[in-house]
Amino acid sequence: MQNNEPGSKTILIVDHEVHILYVLGLKLREAGYEVRAFQDSQAALDWAIANRPDLIITEFQLPHLSGLEICQRLHRYYANNPIPSLILAAHGVWIDGAALNSAGITRCVQKPFSPREVVNLVEDVLLGVAL
Repeated sequence: MQNNEPGSKTILIVDHEVHILYVLGLKLREAGYEVRAFQDSQAALDWAIANRPDLIITEFQLPHLSGLEICQRLHRYYANNPIPSLILAAHGVWIDGAALNSAGITRCVQKPFSPREVVNLVEDVLLGVAL
């Protein structure tokens, strides 16, 4: 049986902007989630492979590996038990729907965004609410 209580869930956040990591991390911790935050995309990928988070929130445009590449690699690695993922994209950035699907990305969230809305979206995704 899967436990859907927030405190039992680990959220991985990957963004090169420190303030995004801070604000999202703060709001998710306040909601009862354990949070791991990374600015370095490769370090985030390595951590996710070793630790399997319950959900990933990643910026699309990252140095080295893009958020899309991180999600694609993890989607292949965890093919039998995919990790739900949200991708953050700058206003006006368009990501192909087929690319989102192939990476197992649940939703693309445009910046600027409301941290509370992202927390609500995380809760819906983890509870299996249809989006």
